[in-house]
Amino acid sequence: MLILETMLVMASCTQAPIHKAGADVIQFSSNMEEALQISELFTHPIVLFSDDIEKVVAKDLAAISDVSHVFTHVVETSVLVWIVVDDPRIDVRHQIFDRELALINEFPETEFDFNIVPRMGREADEVIRGEAHIAYTRSSDRAIKD
Repeated sequence: MLILETMLVMASCTQAPIHKAGADVIQFSSNMEEALQISELFTHPIVLFSDDIEKVVAKDLAAISDVSHVFTHVVETSVLVWIVVDDPRIDVRHQIFDRELALINEFPETEFDFNIVPRMGREADEVIRGEAHIAYTRSSDRAIKD
């Protein structure tokens, strides 16, 4: 018991060095009060989304001719995206992956969850159920339904 208490006292008295990683300063501390003060200085703002990010995602993915629908749902700081394709061929998936990567790079503060969903002849409301909403529907699909 004495050894454990001695180690804890020694750990609380030591000053950890400051290490630089890129532009961020990382400081390790075993002093709880000091750690709380440091964390208060480096809090990240909460990013709130408007419909704009969903529109950008839909517009970007709509440029791929094989995409028939794009569903989105925003949960806190994450954007969930379902990309519905007629035929998920490898070349179509590569086009989608390229767009996904571009969106991730364009919005680095955003956590994306992309999903490719084969349409298999289903209507848009049969493909995805739940709180997601349609951000894009191909105009030829809209004309068939009207």
